[in-house]
Amino acid sequence: MLFTESQIESIAPKPAAFKAGRKLSVGNKWLVLGKSERAVWGQISGSGKNPYFTQIDVQDRAYKCSCPSRQFPCKHGLGLMLVFAQMETKTDSPEPEWVEDWIVKRRGKSNNPKPEEERTEEIIAKSDAAKLKRHNERMILVNNGVDELTLWLQDIARVGLLELPNKPTTYFANMAARMVDAKAAGLAGWVKMLGKIDYSNPEKWYDEASEIISKINLLLRSWKNRDALSPLYMQTIKNLIGWNQSKKGLMTDKTATAIQDDWIVLGIENEVEEDITINRTWLYGIVSNRFALVLNFGSPYAPLINTMMANSVIVGEVAYFPSIHEQRGIVRTETEVKWKIYKRPVFHDKWESLINNHYENEKLNPWINNQPYLISQVVLIKKERQWYLMDSEQSVMPVELKFSERKAMNWLLFSGGGRVDVAVVYRGKSVVPLGIFSNDKYTAL
Repeated sequence: MLFTESQIESIAPKPAAFKAGRKLSVGNKWLVLGKSERAVWGQISGSGKNPYFTQIDVQDRAYKCSCPSRQFPCKHGLGLMLVFAQMETKTDSPEPEWVEDWIVKRRGKSNNPKPEEERTEEIIAKSDAAKLKRHNERMILVNNGVDELTLWLQDIARVGLLELPNKPTTYFANMAARMVDAKAAGLAGWVKMLGKIDYSNPEKWYDEASEIISKINLLLRSWKNRDALSPLYMQTIKNLIGWNQSKKGLMTDKTATAIQDDWIVLGIENEVEEDITINRTWLYGIVSNRFALVLNFGSPYAPLINTMMANSVIVGEVAYFPSIHEQRGIVRTETEVKWKIYKRPVFHDKWESLINNHYENEKLNPWINNQPYLISQVVLIKKERQWYLMDSEQSVMPVELKFSERKAMNWLLFSGGGRVDVAVVYRGKSVVPLGIFSNDKYTAL
């Protein structure tokens, strides 16, 4: 078996793509099926007279299909993987020319990157001057946006938080749009969070709104006080305000924290916000005991591409973007992919220990709202419509409501209702389970 269904679902660009791929996972729908040590391929009838040619590099986890879809992998690629996931065995066969040529060409490009063009001093000077001009223009816009949002929060405080449930959705949407216009997309995100609160729930909304408003206010004050901050803290504030972090720059940044390790792919989350798909891949370094978050984005004009599979162990180097609390990073190099864990990770033994650890992280970065942790010996229980994780001391932590019943059933089938060691993402008042550890393996939910 080359893939598991949970792994294939984790790399699907959208839930609808996985659902469509499942419909194509019946072997007799495919005109041609083949497998080698490094690839799987197939041909399937499409809407035209010619079949679609679908191929997957299973070693480098790359996808190609002749269909017009802008999703990677497309439904045909997902269907092809699901076909092989259901096969117990399939003998390797010679690669057809169209598969072999594709793999040779794409690996040749990765091994021989295009050399950078030589830049003269004049070109560099012009580029630096243009960057400085753009920076100064953006600073003016951001400062104006910060002032506007500060007044907006003051109005909320003056009228009183109890009026928030009476505000129309446009009240928040319009201010978020103003922050986007001010080149402060990070601030727009916080305003959107305030607008997404369930104000019909009288027991929760006030605390949630108070926390979000407090964090926005702290961020605005930190920006205004930026000249007194350390360079690293200043970079953190800029990232939170909305400055983009360059993956290309991080690839060659020798000053960035970079760790060579065996990285477990704990889980992959896809979230669709308006037309943007946000892909979060959570990693854990077995030796370093460090976590990393790899972010990818997709849009109708730039398809989402994720090459990592949940459950796998990537041998390689992860580099972190500069931050007061390093979390987001990229995989700089990858030399091997494993499927077993040779060393037991470090776990929290109870929720109290995990929460105390989170408080320490919040001291460094008060705006943390997604943080992975490992905790041992918890059991999944349900009370009324709410799932909980109970630790060895009978303390419970609510599971985020979006945790699906299917994943809960997978957990119960895997654990037999007993206690297991798990990876979770802590989000303030609840957790999202990512997967379960068992002996030398990790299984994503």
